[in-house]
Amino acid sequence: MLGLDWEWDGDCWIDRLYYDEYSMQELDDGEEVIAWLAAQSWSNGCVFMYGKSWGGFNGLQLGARRPAALKGIITLYFTGIPHQTHHN
Repeated sequence: MLGLDWEWDGDCWIDRLYYDEYSMQELDDGEEVIAWLAAQSWSNGCVFMYGKSWGGFNGLQLGARRPAALKGIITLYFTGIPHQTHHN
């Protein structure tokens, strides 16, 4: 199991920050992470995602892109209309 700290959430200090939730760059980065995980010598090549709230919706968006190594997604406490529920 691996926990990923995205640039968006403000808990890590790196060069690139996301300026909006659910951006194309965020999803591109997610696909890159999935491919990287699958290619590691300690990996069997199958990647699963688990997330709640933002992470749950992010998992659904990445799943819709159908990366080859992503074999399953578990989502909890997410919404299908993020900007209406998160920002009102």
